[in-house]
Amino acid sequence: MVTMARARSDNKDGQNLPPAVEEQINRNLRLLYEQRLEQELPDRLKDLVAQLRSGGAGQ
Repeated sequence: MVTMARARSDNKDGQNLPPAVEEQINRNLRLLYEQRLEQELPDRLKDLVAQLRSGGAGQ
């Protein structure tokens, strides 16, 4: 599980956001990050990693 530092966000008036709003933002960001981690790597990136591992990069 990824832990995120809890930052206090200021709105345009320099006031802190209510804790419930901050928690909802943090929750949504965490979900977005977790979804991104679950996505598969593009084939081109997989091919490049395979080339690097085999020592064939740049040949």
